[in-house]
Amino acid sequence: MIRRGRAVAALLAAALVAGCSADQEVAAAPVPSVTGVESAAPTPTPTPAPTPTPTATPTPTPTPTPTPTPTPTPLVAPLTGVEIAEPPPERPVLAVKIDNLGPSRPQTGLDEADVVVVELVESATRFLALFHSTDPGAVGPVRSARRVEADLLPPYSPVLVLSGAAPVIYAALDEAGLYRVADDERRERGFPEGAFSRDPSRRAPHNLYASAPVMWELGAADGLPAPDGTPWPYAQDVPDGGAPAGGVDLDYGGLAGAYGWDWDARAGVWRRNQGGQPHTNPDGQQLGADTVVIARVAVVANAERPFETLGEGELTVLRDGQAFPGTWRKPERGDHFAWLGADGRPLPLKPGRTWIELVPSTGSAALR
Repeated sequence: MIRRGRAVAALLAAALVAGCSADQEVAAAPVPSVTGVESAAPTPTPTPAPTPTPTATPTPTPTPTPTPTPTPTPLVAPLTGVEIAEPPPERPVLAVKIDNLGPSRPQTGLDEADVVVVELVESATRFLALFHSTDPGAVGPVRSARRVEADLLPPYSPVLVLSGAAPVIYAALDEAGLYRVADDERRERGFPEGAFSRDPSRRAPHNLYASAPVMWELGAADGLPAPDGTPWPYAQDVPDGGAPAGGVDLDYGGLAGAYGWDWDARAGVWRRNQGGQPHTNPDGQQLGADTVVIARVAVVANAERPFETLGEGELTVLRDGQAFPGTWRKPERGDHFAWLGADGRPLPLKPGRTWIELVPSTGSAALR
């Protein structure tokens, strides 16, 4: 039994060995390859090209519209319309009543006034001279005021300088709100030394003179304002509607005398004469104006108010060797005069000095 068992074990071992050898031979046998046939490589999956990020088209920046540089408003002298480099003086208008009788001539300061108004006073004429752009120093001879100043001066808020006035005239000036410096009130108001003086070489009442600097100091100390703007339009360009004129002869009626203006083409100004003689300053220079305004005013049968400056009337403006017809208008005492051309529109004056002749309706103004 033992031998038979051993024989079976040997047979099983031999079979196991043979099985292992067969497995090794099968594993070692090479796999035959097919000659001339390549193995098909797998088709690669194409990588998609990246979609380019679109470049934004730049929006063109609009060219900015240049802001126009505003043209600066030129500075002008308030009472002449003349262009100036520096701001005008911070002082009020100075209004001085000046004599025109024979013993008062030649007057001092008239040639430096910005505006001169010629008024009929009884049987003579007097001047109301307005100063601002120029300091004349002494001005005169100074004479008394009339009621017309209460109608003419309120829009200027001036320092009114006069020798004196009747009580009824003072009342009218007060009613109009005018600030005054009168020689006959010197003591009670205590004006400073030098406000007024007298020229011993002339006889009274044609020898009283006022100091413009002192008068301005008094007005400024009492709060009078500097003028704000011009009283009427000015323009260098000659307006339409004029006719050539060589001059004008003025008659104020009665014993007031004859006056006139002649065009000085070479100097470009109008020259004034009185009684056929040149109207001169103390240096013998004939007085001139860039514009002469001839306003015809109605005569009123009233000694206190001999003519009317409120309302409207006939007008002639002389400038640049020409005469321009029109109408003057002044509705209220607080209004400036308006100078209107024949077409009803404002008639600009020439920049410079202006003389206003208030010729009564009983007188005459003859162009030549």
